[in-house]
Amino acid sequence: MSIYEAFVIVIYVCSFALFAVVFAQAALQSEFGVFIIFADLPLALALCVYPILMASGMIDPGIEGVAFLTYNPAPGVTAAFHILLFAFGSFVGFNIPIRGDVTVGAHKIVQFGRATIHSWRKVQLVGIFIWILFFLLVGWDTAIRLAIFARAGEIEGFGEDQRWLFIKTIGTVFVALSASSVPLHLIDKSRDLLSVALHILLVIILYINSYSRNYILLFLIIPIVVHIFSLRGVLPLLVGAGVALAIGVPVLLYTKSLGYAAASLVSEGVVGEIEGYQQSDSFIETFLRSNEAQWYSVQAGINQFVATGGPTVPVDLVLAAIFGIVPSRILSYFGLDYLYYGSLADNSLTCVNTKQFGMYAQDTACTIPPFWAGFSAYTIPIFGGFIFGFVRFYIWGYLTKLWVLVKSVEPRSLWVVYFLAIQAWGVFLLVPSQIAVIVFSLVMLHLIRMATGSLMRS
Repeated sequence: MSIYEAFVIVIYVCSFALFAVVFAQAALQSEFGVFIIFADLPLALALCVYPILMASGMIDPGIEGVAFLTYNPAPGVTAAFHILLFAFGSFVGFNIPIRGDVTVGAHKIVQFGRATIHSWRKVQLVGIFIWILFFLLVGWDTAIRLAIFARAGEIEGFGEDQRWLFIKTIGTVFVALSASSVPLHLIDKSRDLLSVALHILLVIILYINSYSRNYILLFLIIPIVVHIFSLRGVLPLLVGAGVALAIGVPVLLYTKSLGYAAASLVSEGVVGEIEGYQQSDSFIETFLRSNEAQWYSVQAGINQFVATGGPTVPVDLVLAAIFGIVPSRILSYFGLDYLYYGSLADNSLTCVNTKQFGMYAQDTACTIPPFWAGFSAYTIPIFGGFIFGFVRFYIWGYLTKLWVLVKSVEPRSLWVVYFLAIQAWGVFLLVPSQIAVIVFSLVMLHLIRMATGSLMRS
């Protein structure tokens, strides 16, 4: 190993050390730290541990890694410094004193939580009804057969039924609301297990309509583990880790394969072969391979910035944030097709990133978004890392303080903090369809708040 390679490895070690300190701080402050660790530990491992093991020859690149290295040199010292500043920005953002009185925000959340949703079973039953309506309008076989392809943006197979896809957005919001309530059901002495069962049914319905491991994590694993860790002690710690591994490992390995197998079963009556995604003899290598694109996307962003001489503007994300909640058919009816984020296709941020991997093909869905860390390099190399890391963990730090304060006053209002955390995580994915769902979720939450305020005044 050369001095240069050793120097780069030291940079990655320092970067991971900064992430580790933040994770430890989050875990010690409250059980909400579990959410942060689940959200960002894969990111830290991909950005810091993966390149160390790659440089040491202990693991081999996966599908995205091989594709990127076929067309580009391996990420170098610029990418390493970018990640170091991202980690440092994360540390500063999480620890900086919050400006303004966070108790004001906590007070509003407590009031809102007390005055809004009182019957979670009604929320869950409405969510189930919405999904049944979607199945009836589209056809259950069509919905299941095309779910894995719609996840990648290929919706042409729905034909005229594309007009009903907005119902999935509404259904997803209700699943998020239901997930936010799970810790409450487990905290409650009455143990509302029926509500927990209804929620699990909702998650299963959403899963077969998306085959997204993020949804399983956000809406099933994390809410349960957050509650287990709130009990404190060695036994809850072991139980929480066991639950996370028991559910998380199969989800990590087989999510995509199950989607294609279900599509094959419905369309051809034959169950396709179920294989682990990026699977190798080592679970650690499999896990790192499944997240490796985040490291290569940092170098992809640097390459793109150098090639274009400036930042990449994510027009598709802007359109998704402004017009994403408007069904595409309505935009088309008024001749505003160009305002639909899907109309950008080849010029979307995800496609720009996918092209850097040499995996782009015309009329084929782009599948490698740069995510938050990668986009920071597309915006501005090195210094962009600090800015984006700071913003991400400033938000996590603020939500952590909200969680602690709300829990001390009214634990049953914690669902609002969890719901906001779900939206924050979705923003960090930087996927247009996810941004549209988040905007709809926040609009819906605002309408609930307005309706609640009106009722309280009357």
